[in-house]
Amino acid sequence: MIKRAIFLILAICVLLTAACGSNGETDNQKITPQPVQTFDADYTSAPNTFGTNPAVEVVAQKSYYFVNENGNQIYFAIEYNNSGDCPIVVQNAIIKFKVNGIEFSKEFEPVLYNYFITFPNDIGYIAVWTDDIYSVGTDAAEIEIIGVSLEPLPTLPERYIIGVKDIRIVQNYTEFATVTGSIELNNEEFTACTIFCAFYDESNNLLGVWFFSLFDNTESFTSQLISLPIPDLAQNTKSIKAVGFGID
Repeated sequence: MIKRAIFLILAICVLLTAACGSNGETDNQKITPQPVQTFDADYTSAPNTFGTNPAVEVVAQKSYYFVNENGNQIYFAIEYNNSGDCPIVVQNAIIKFKVNGIEFSKEFEPVLYNYFITFPNDIGYIAVWTDDIYSVGTDAAEIEIIGVSLEPLPTLPERYIIGVKDIRIVQNYTEFATVTGSIELNNEEFTACTIFCAFYDESNNLLGVWFFSLFDNTESFTSQLISLPIPDLAQNTKSIKAVGFGID
């Protein structure tokens, strides 16, 4: 019950809602997902094949300044690679950045970090929103990331990877996009699962990262990216990498 309540709160926080009718221009581009994690059963049965050297490398990063009626927000997206020789979780992150030339730092625990287990050479994602507590107070704030530090923690090779397929991103609202798709449960049943989606442009540059939760073994999903109002996101997205993991 506690796990279920935690995931319900998470789902509300990321504003997972049902799809509604279109009131803006629609981009019907269908994106073929590129799964970024694979599950090898041998890892579970033979954990001694791993080493003892956790390491992580930042691959890409992106930031935005969002202006909305509920208060302006700064958003960060990070793509990282498990560059060590053992399974890890990223238990702590520090982002150093400038807002209109003034330097700040944000330290935090990535959401659901203890469930987002990556094996060596796997890709992982972090997305975080922070209220504008830096007194920027402008509609045209310039955000520059000047450093990202991630703390890897060795962990047991026990994870429930869920396949994500048929992903489609549609700009059916002027302010934000909608993502739809389905998951492959492989005859497994979970209390809940979380999906991370990373969006890339035609040059494979990271545009942003979105995550949301599903409950009761639902095999299809619709998620409105209300709190990720990146301009023309659907139009500029040429590929999506997605990974899902279940919670027993």
